[in-house]
Amino acid sequence: WGAVLLSPWSAEAASSTMTSIQAGVSALPEVLQALGMAQKLGVSNATIAAATDSVKVKEAADLNLLAEVSRLAGSSMGALPAGFKSAIYEEHAEEDAPRRIGVAIGEAKKAGLPDHEIEAAKTAVRSTCERHDLQLLGLSGAAGSGVGGLALDDGAVAQKNRRLQATTPSHSAESIQRLALALDLGAQFGVDSDVLKSGVAAYEAQMQGNFGAADVPFVLTAVLHAGHARARPPPEVAGWPRAAQIAKDAASLSGEGAGDYDAWINAIREAQAAGLPEIADITTCKGKAQAVISTKLNASSAQAKHETVQEYLTRFLDDIESAELAGAATSGARSTAKTIAAQELATVLASNLTADVYRINAAFELAARVGVDGIDAQRAELTRQVTNLLSNAAVGVSGTCTPKGMESLAQSMYVGRKLRHNQTELATTAQVYESKIADCLAIADVTCVVHGVEFAGLAGAGVPQQAGAWHRSARSLSDALGLASGHPQELDSLLRVVEEAQAAGLPQNYTDFSSAKTRAQSLALSRAADALSANDTEDALIAMDAAKRAGVSDAQLASTKTQVEAKVSAELSAACAVELSSIGDCVAILMAIDRARRAGVPEATIEAARNGAEARFGQRLAAARMAVENSKTTSEKALETLAGLGDFGRKLKYNASEMALAARAFEAALPQGTVAPSDVPLIEKAVTLRDMLGARLPEQYLTWTVVAQQVREALVASKDESRIGEVTNTIERAQQAALPDIPEFIALKERARAIAAFKLVTAVSGDGAAALSSAISVAVQAGVSASNLAGANAVAQAVG
Repeated sequence: WGAVLLSPWSAEAASSTMTSIQAGVSALPEVLQALGMAQKLGVSNATIAAATDSVKVKEAADLNLLAEVSRLAGSSMGALPAGFKSAIYEEHAEEDAPRRIGVAIGEAKKAGLPDHEIEAAKTAVRSTCERHDLQLLGLSGAAGSGVGGLALDDGAVAQKNRRLQATTPSHSAESIQRLALALDLGAQFGVDSDVLKSGVAAYEAQMQGNFGAADVPFVLTAVLHAGHARARPPPEVAGWPRAAQIAKDAASLSGEGAGDYDAWINAIREAQAAGLPEIADITTCKGKAQAVISTKLNASSAQAKHETVQEYLTRFLDDIESAELAGAATSGARSTAKTIAAQELATVLASNLTADVYRINAAFELAARVGVDGIDAQRAELTRQVTNLLSNAAVGVSGTCTPKGMESLAQSMYVGRKLRHNQTELATTAQVYESKIADCLAIADVTCVVHGVEFAGLAGAGVPQQAGAWHRSARSLSDALGLASGHPQELDSLLRVVEEAQAAGLPQNYTDFSSAKTRAQSLALSRAADALSANDTEDALIAMDAAKRAGVSDAQLASTKTQVEAKVSAELSAACAVELSSIGDCVAILMAIDRARRAGVPEATIEAARNGAEARFGQRLAAARMAVENSKTTSEKALETLAGLGDFGRKLKYNASEMALAARAFEAALPQGTVAPSDVPLIEKAVTLRDMLGARLPEQYLTWTVVAQQVREALVASKDESRIGEVTNTIERAQQAALPDIPEFIALKERARAIAAFKLVTAVSGDGAAALSSAISVAVQAGVSASNLAGANAVAQAVG
């Protein structure tokens, strides 16, 4: 078989043999899969034997042979020879040759191709390398040295023994491409690293120099193939291929498209940026652009109705500069633009400086771009005006600080920053601004501090941390007071901002602060009164807490506190007197205790009520534990009762020792040692209850609970025969978990066996029998000995 399969192009018989085998085993997977499924699920040997007999093979051990043939026929070896042969023996001037040759040889080695076939391939690679002048890299030496173990004979070395000299570039596109391919082959097949470095250096040297338009084809080829050569193009030419392609695409445009003119200009601009000489495509782009420039400039010279002067002038200048890029004369258009720019600059300088600083800056930029005369003098005049503006604003806050004065100073500083005014003057003014905020902090002038922080960003000034905190608190107070009266969140919002203001150290006499406190106190007391009237002790407690947070005194709260305390004391007594019969009873006790503490009920009163409740609970827990311990047969109901009380006890934080005794009784009530299928439901119930009591159960019980549920789900799924794989996996998991044979598990296994037997009979009763016989006949004709066909029945049973 090795000879037949691994020497696929050695004889015509090999090809026909492989074709026959592949045709014969095409139906094998379905049959073998059905046999494996049947054996795995425990289908009877008689059923399997009957199915295999229907295949009518000479000996059952043929199944083992067929499985091997199927594996071999499905491997990469069947497809390897053709691809391998074409990769080695065809001509390879294309860039993909090194990769294809390397992959082919690597796959041949992994597939176990005979050494003499590999050597023949290496000889072919050597020939390919020589045809592509790998020796240009400087290979030399005695026979036996070469690439990747590919020997080069003395004659070939002598004939090709020459080095590429970096100082005498040929500037031939063909030679540089051939050198790139040679370097790529050399890197793939292990050429000496020094030789490769020399070749790369030679390649990079060819891309350096003063190149003209005639050299562009060579440079483009060199840059495009630099990656194969492991070379790095110099920055001066690295962008040439992209620029040349853009120029080529643009030159092909007819001019009828809406974006054709822009494409020509863009191609010219890209070529200039990349340093590309003016090749024919660039000349074509220039000629086509010049043909429509006059029309383009005439259309640009008129201002559209929707445009501002600056928008119009920007568009006009863009078109002028594009025309100049294409080599057109634009003196008239540029003169017009210059006049418009001068008028715009004069207009903005005559306006209020604070009106539109962006327009002022843009006017100067456009004037400089078009070459307006006298810009320096106008810039100096602007600087003088900004200096006066800053000086006057600083004087305005020198005395008593006012919000309006701080805003005016901040706006002046903003104008100076945006107009790129002298940084020293701006820094000095910022110090004045910051010092005024500090002065306002010192005298607790909250209004001035808040406004100073409000405009600090506009001024580009820093503010003290405390000033920032005052500003945030003042804004929050204003927002909270702005809520409509009766809003659901009004009290909560007021309490939050009042506490924030206190934490920030905001002066108590600040109007919004005192107003917020007064309003919060009034709302809290009113809410407490309403809650007491409605017998809502929880809301009354919340209102009392809110009143304290708002600053209501103890004297003001005394009457409310007395009423609330009386109500929660009565609720506590009532809750602790109830016979515990539900989680709700436990929660009621805990809530009553919590309210009593919040209302200030004496701790002794609380403990007395709690102790009475715990004593009654302890009696019930002990009775439930003893019922489980003394019962010969544990019932689910008894476990539920004990677990439920355990849940009560955990919530009540009942005596830990008593709770531990109950948990141990729960654990001991479950089956010990061998577990019968009838015990599984009790175990499943215990698993669902264990957390209520804090019981610890064996890990296997937890696993059984999960797997038993999966078995029930799989039993439902087994009604769909296409889900047999899912059913099989569930059975395996249950067997691995040693799940006892509960009724659902038994039913699932019987259902799976029935499905598997049906699929096996179906698989071997159709075309599978003829396919198996044909494949075995081919194997025997190929020379497989009879001794290799023994042990038929054992192999058939084990096939998976």
